[in-house]
Amino acid sequence: MLTPKKDILIGILFSVLWSSAAIAAKLGFHSASPIELVMLRFLAVGVLLLLGMLIYTGKIHLPQKNEWHKIAIFGLLNTTVYLGCFFIAIKDLPGGLGNLFTSVNPLIILLLSNLWMKRKVKTNELTGMLLCTAGLVIATFPLLRSEQIKITPVIVMLLGMFSFSLGNVYYSKTKFSLSADSINAWQIVIGGLGLSPLLLVNRGDAYLIPDLNFWLNLLWLSVVVSIISVRLWFYLLKKDPVHASQWLYLAPVFGYILSFFVLGEAITGYAIAGTVVVIAGLILSKKSVRKINEGVTKK
Repeated sequence: MLTPKKDILIGILFSVLWSSAAIAAKLGFHSASPIELVMLRFLAVGVLLLLGMLIYTGKIHLPQKNEWHKIAIFGLLNTTVYLGCFFIAIKDLPGGLGNLFTSVNPLIILLLSNLWMKRKVKTNELTGMLLCTAGLVIATFPLLRSEQIKITPVIVMLLGMFSFSLGNVYYSKTKFSLSADSINAWQIVIGGLGLSPLLLVNRGDAYLIPDLNFWLNLLWLSVVVSIISVRLWFYLLKKDPVHASQWLYLAPVFGYILSFFVLGEAITGYAIAGTVVVIAGLILSKKSVRKINEGVTKK
């Protein structure tokens, strides 16, 4: 059965908006340091989501006493560490390459789920992971060799992806009484506040210029990426988790296109080859990724 045109358009729109986060972040760094930008972004998102909850339901749903620490752990992994690392790393990485790295998160989730549930890694999963690793090496190695980028931001980006994947697995294995929207709102607020110690530690490098560039990119990251694109993602997941996961494969492609037109970053042959290999690895493992997505969606 063919996918309805409406779902195709929503899937493409989601991929474009999702991949635009790295570009908006790099533009925002002209007006704010990474930690300030990401902390303000998620405090804004959290407040907007809680206000939306209040308007829509008439009250703000609070976690139960035994749930606060669970949401705090989820927020620490999913927002504080992941997005803190992402914003720090993307400052020194090309926007397209940042999108390529984040596209392999489903496979890291898959690997952690296998380890957590004591299940053997299947051949197609292992092959897919090896392909994705090879693709990242292909795309990154020429830049490292020519010293266009350093190894440190690559390690920081990988640490962030691992934290995000661990957070997703933790969420799928943890029981909550709150709705998914309420959990998301609170974990974002807690995760955003969790970045404040980093702001104090790095206050010598912190800067904030509240100009038009700052407000436009903060608005884009907060409303367009964190709220609108996530709602599109939830819509796609509800319709069909299998097809939804496939739209993530386009994020690196749109990431390179947006980086080329907006940031003026070159698209090299290595970047194209690495992207093709990564997407091949994701497609090879998509059946197993589908099962993980279905498990999280049914929660």
